[in-house]
Amino acid sequence: EQMSIVDADIVVGDVLSVNSHNMASIPADCVLLGPSTGDLSGESKTILKKPGDVILSGTTVVQGQGKLLVVAVGINSVAGKIQARVYESKDHEDELTGDIESPLVTKLTLLAKQIGAIGTVAAILAFAGSCVIGLWIKGEDFTELVDISVSVTVLAVAVPEGLPLAVTLALAFSSGKMMKDQNLVKHLDACETMGCATTICTDKTGTLTANKMTARRRNFVCASASQTLGLLVSTEGGGLAKEIVDLLVHLIPINTMNETVLHFADNGNITGGSGNPTEVALLTLVQELGTDYRDIRNNTRGRSDQGNLAEYLSEGKLFGFSSARKMMSWAVPVTGGYRLYTKGATEVVVGRCIHRLTEHGVQEMEKSDVDELTQVGESYGRRGMRTLALAYRDLPSNTNMESL
Repeated sequence: EQMSIVDADIVVGDVLSVNSHNMASIPADCVLLGPSTGDLSGESKTILKKPGDVILSGTTVVQGQGKLLVVAVGINSVAGKIQARVYESKDHEDELTGDIESPLVTKLTLLAKQIGAIGTVAAILAFAGSCVIGLWIKGEDFTELVDISVSVTVLAVAVPEGLPLAVTLALAFSSGKMMKDQNLVKHLDACETMGCATTICTDKTGTLTANKMTARRRNFVCASASQTLGLLVSTEGGGLAKEIVDLLVHLIPINTMNETVLHFADNGNITGGSGNPTEVALLTLVQELGTDYRDIRNNTRGRSDQGNLAEYLSEGKLFGFSSARKMMSWAVPVTGGYRLYTKGATEVVVGRCIHRLTEHGVQEMEKSDVDELTQVGESYGRRGMRTLALAYRDLPSNTNMESL
């Protein structure tokens, strides 16, 4: 069963599933797959990795997906050894362990040391002055010079024991004022930095929402906020022909990453998902349409890595998502050739299409159709929705996949 864990919980022998969707950084030394070694070697050219190759920690996956077997973690990995060598001196022990003081604490520590030094000097001067006045000016005997209370008082007053309390109160008042400006401060020592900020940029997904996406529209609107696109189509038809629904329930499971999965309760209900939030929403749509996405993935030649079909996995071809292509595609073998499934940005995918599939069959894509679909995508985007276009293409068996 696939699960999400933090880097600190990874141990030797674990199998990691990574992909380029999130520019995954390899947390340990592993064996297999295809990340770029540019982050470690200083070279910007990507390097293709094949099964059996060693993947070093600290490198980044820039294209494709795969599974990695962990062979070294922590201080035993290449990145760990480099970090240990860089911070091996005692001056940098805190940086190695991550226990770094905040700028405010650093300044207060320096201020306390300066006040203490000044107080000590003042106490010494006070004691020396009392000796001069008592011994030389008044002519008192040294044995009678026992009153050094002035010096002790100066030294005691110089110790800033009230400084931490005064700073804490000041930061508390500062956080209260920032709260009135709709700026929540979780740590008081962050007021020094946050108080100087003029503009704060944040992504609402996961910050102001539940970080959960659902498929909501397909040129028509779900009437209720609790009604998803899948439930609308499965219960009311939604204007989709059976041929289109069958295409959707095959296109989405095939053309999504292995790392994106749904979690189910014992009764079969969906309890959540992990991986790319957009793909989680698409897989949920497939489930709501009455098809188990796992059956499609595991029984599609060129896509499945399970059972007897695993040996034919190389017959499929993945074209990973990148910022340049703005889409992801997966070609799988079918009778007479290949079928290429694609999902991506609306303006990119629609701009490459020459036909469209409707309830009346396949029709030529006119310029007016392209403009209409593009405008629909832009209108959804203005409402804060993430828009995607899905497409497919049948290719002959002699197609050179590397040229696509």
